[in-house]
Amino acid sequence: MAWSKNGLYLAMGTAKGNLMIYNCRERKKTPYVGKHTKKVSFAVWNKDHVLATAGLDRTVSLTDGATGETMSSFVLSADPYDLCVSDKKDDGYSKNEVGTESIA
Repeated sequence: MAWSKNGLYLAMGTAKGNLMIYNCRERKKTPYVGKHTKKVSFAVWNKDHVLATAGLDRTVSLTDGATGETMSSFVLSADPYDLCVSDKKDDGYSKNEVGTESIA
């Protein structure tokens, strides 16, 4: 379970690998099925409303918090131990490209 940086969204993962995002302003729950095939172990947001989730299926999924669309996913070589996601670099020199989040 993880709150977005602005406190508007609450993401909750299930033991079956699904995801639900609750929008506090609209008081609306939106389920997202199929993000993972096993339990969601970790969830974390960045300031750009990107939700990173890691599951016991050894996958990490990046989800657009506003739309629920999967932005990217990749497979890990072992079970996840922890998860954090950085914010996009905004120094005036970086290109504004999709998929530039850093996962550690």
